[in-house]
Amino acid sequence: MEETERSLQTLIKLACNAECIPSLVDGLSACLSSILTINEQGEHPVLDRLLHNLFNQMLQASPCL
Repeated sequence: MEETERSLQTLIKLACNAECIPSLVDGLSACLSSILTINEQGEHPVLDRLLHNLFNQMLQASPCL
């Protein structure tokens, strides 16, 4: 779980850069089902918060908005 948390924190930092958003979307599509499976196995407030922060940051940095 710690590795997942560290990875998500890194992705949040990358999501600040609009040029990284397409790569993040592509990469997340490959592993999102695994993250959601972990999340569904029990309550993980830290994981929930990190995922929320990641998606929020991606939306804020997205050049489409």
